[in-house]
Amino acid sequence: MSQPRQLSRLLLQRVLLVSLVLALLLGGLNALYVFRSESSRQTEQLNAAMAAYSASISKSLWELDYDSAELQMKALTHFPAILSADLISGDRTLSYRKPGGNLQQDSLPRPYPIFAPNSEREIAKWAIRLDKSALEATVWQESLRFGAMVTLELLLLSLVLWLMVQRTVTRPIRALWQHVRELDVQHLDRAAPQPDEPVENELHELAKGISTLQANLGHQLTLQQQAGDEIARQRDELDQLLLQQSRRLDSVLESMADGAGVVDLDDGELLFANPALRSMLVHDGSSWGSSRWLHAPDWPDLVTRLASETRLASQQLTLCRADGSPLATEASLSVIPGASGEAQRVQLVVRDISARLAAEEALIAAREAAQNANQAKSAFLANMSHEIRTPLNAILGFAELLHDTRLNEQQQDYLASIQTGCDVLMAQINDLLDFSKIEAGKLVLEQIDFDLRSLLESTLDLVASRAHQKALDVVCLIDPSIPPGLRGDPSRLRQIVLNLLNNAIKFTEKGAIVVRVRAQSERNRLRLFVQVEDNGIGIDTATQALLFQPFVQADVSTTRRFGGTGLGLSICRKLAEAMGGSIGVTSTPGVGSVFHFDLLLDTGATMPAAAHQHIDLGGRRALIISALAATREQLLQQLGSLGMHTEHLTELAALPHRPATAPIPDVIILDVHSSDRPAAALASDIHALPGFAGVPLILLASHNAQAGEASGAHAAGFAAYLAKPLHPSLLPGCIAEALRLQTLPPGEKRPLITKHKVAEQLAAEKPRILLAEDNPVNQKIAVLMLEKLGMRVDVADNGRSAVEALQGNDYALVLMDCQMPEMDGFTATRAIRGLDSPKAKIPIVALTANAQQDDMQQCLAAGMNDFLSKPVKLQTLQAALERWLGGHEAPAESV
Repeated sequence: MSQPRQLSRLLLQRVLLVSLVLALLLGGLNALYVFRSESSRQTEQLNAAMAAYSASISKSLWELDYDSAELQMKALTHFPAILSADLISGDRTLSYRKPGGNLQQDSLPRPYPIFAPNSEREIAKWAIRLDKSALEATVWQESLRFGAMVTLELLLLSLVLWLMVQRTVTRPIRALWQHVRELDVQHLDRAAPQPDEPVENELHELAKGISTLQANLGHQLTLQQQAGDEIARQRDELDQLLLQQSRRLDSVLESMADGAGVVDLDDGELLFANPALRSMLVHDGSSWGSSRWLHAPDWPDLVTRLASETRLASQQLTLCRADGSPLATEASLSVIPGASGEAQRVQLVVRDISARLAAEEALIAAREAAQNANQAKSAFLANMSHEIRTPLNAILGFAELLHDTRLNEQQQDYLASIQTGCDVLMAQINDLLDFSKIEAGKLVLEQIDFDLRSLLESTLDLVASRAHQKALDVVCLIDPSIPPGLRGDPSRLRQIVLNLLNNAIKFTEKGAIVVRVRAQSERNRLRLFVQVEDNGIGIDTATQALLFQPFVQADVSTTRRFGGTGLGLSICRKLAEAMGGSIGVTSTPGVGSVFHFDLLLDTGATMPAAAHQHIDLGGRRALIISALAATREQLLQQLGSLGMHTEHLTELAALPHRPATAPIPDVIILDVHSSDRPAAALASDIHALPGFAGVPLILLASHNAQAGEASGAHAAGFAAYLAKPLHPSLLPGCIAEALRLQTLPPGEKRPLITKHKVAEQLAAEKPRILLAEDNPVNQKIAVLMLEKLGMRVDVADNGRSAVEALQGNDYALVLMDCQMPEMDGFTATRAIRGLDSPKAKIPIVALTANAQQDDMQQCLAAGMNDFLSKPVKLQTLQAALERWLGGHEAPAESV
């Protein structure tokens, strides 16, 4: 290795070069300075000469003494800066030349005027030239002298600097270089040489840094050695682990139930097969070939798919056994890349699924058999429903008509038993049909517009009779913010509410049953919350957890005491879940229960304005007297929504004690439960109070009031008699009519206002109805019911007659039986819809003994608007007529 160039020598060369450049620069600056100094000195000599001789020469010239002037000019030799001088006076010129001066040099003359003594008149002028050559010689001499001195000084300084660098820098650095050059792994612990300078400087830090670097390098080498040893140890362990894993893999491949192998990607040759795969290919002890192992699909097709997907999972492969028989398998294939990264082989894992396919075929056959059995069961239940409902229709219809005739107490008791037994049987049939339908997965939900308030009113009417038989009040409280028009399945909503109401009535002996309905927005839809409160026997916690399972009731004795199949709540749970909600219960034994459910509905089309919305009762005052909190809450809510000012009392005895300043109400609504006294006495007591003589009274009576009770109330002074449950849609019309009758002149007849009278006023001039029914018994029942509802009825005994009657007459609605001779109801409906006249759009309501969803869909598909299942009850028929004759469509529902 060559020795490095000495730093001191390099530094000396550069210092000398810099000294030379600096000497030249300083010499130039000194020359400039000398030039300026000498130029200034020459100018000063010239000015001194002019000051010394101008006055005397001016005098000599003024006196024309040219000899004296010439003599004075010779004295200019005392001013070496003046090269020559010419004195010009008129036509006479006096000259001076510097002895030994170079008169040929380029020096311009400087003119100076000479003025007459004591006058400013110019009598002569000077032309003086300065000695430029003398100036340059002086400057050059001074520059050489200065340059020599500076150069000498810089050379001496460079020598001293070189000696200092040689001692303090070069030698220590050379020692460090020599130390580093001789350094090796064995001598890393030898410290770097320190400079001789007592005061520490950068070279000391450099030496320490080298020593520290040596120490760190030694530590790193130690760590590297340790890491190498650790890597070697781990490599040995990995080799052992790899060997173990290889043995385990071999063991797994040998023992695994699934076949595994490796296939050549190009020609499809089976390169490796584990025992399971070999046993699949060779099941009879014969030998197998590696090239013919796949029956279907073709290997090129699999290669084409592997080229794009690299892995195929759950592929159906048919293997070819050694004897040529096929074997169904499920396989996964994945590409194994070679050393160059290109695909060369394919990993194959197969599973024998021949037994599974056989089991699946058996399951499919079993499922088809179960489906056929389920269809047979459904058909059987439908046929049985039709066969049972037809006689039940006659029994219930005539029993309901017989109830309105004059019967003795024993006959009434027998009739009530008949109606109760039929109702129980009908409820059990409906439960069994619904449960069978749900279990068969045939539950289909409708999506049609309906009026929630009308639906709940009609539902309460269905249970009103049973509730009042047990002296129970049924009250429905609906949040006024809920829109009237909703979209969903109203028949299923009614079914849930009706089931919960029937249960509440069944298990409650006294008090009231309250239905509360509210809603909240949820993702552009409406979630409806309904709860049914009662104060019945209650349910313990253990039973609550099982209550919504099939065939479960509160306890075994419940079934014996109260009856029922135990399917109702299970059906309710299924229906609520199908409509995006849930159902639950909170209950305390001996206190009562609160059943609650929620449904997810859409906002339906805008419903036409109800009749009572055109009645203005704003500002009127109403006094409510009722001992039932639920009734008070219902009346306060509805009257408040009408803009009326309300006041309420819990008993009639508190009326005389009202504050004297309290205003007299415009109307008083009196609940029959607010006093134990007869209705006639109640009216007399109120009208006897000061200021109350002319106030109209509305009596809220029980649904099962005795005959003659309404006329007795009218005779006692009541203006209106309304049976519970109270219909919010009828109350405004009742109040308005009571206030109108109060304005009639004294002595003029004032008829009693009843629920039927208000309903008749709201549905005045009901249209003509066409009944298409072939069964004489059903004809008679339907005609009597329709006439009782104030309808005019024409009867057709088959579908053909119904079409002909519709073409010749004007009807507002057709009640169409589905099963009739000559032409059934479906064909007749399609014929009506095909008429080339506005009559083709007439509402048609189906009447059928089949109550399943398929039958309903068939009716709607034929063009019918609504669906009523037999036996048809009076309240159900009335609700259907009100829906279709009230000016808006209503949902199809089954009762």
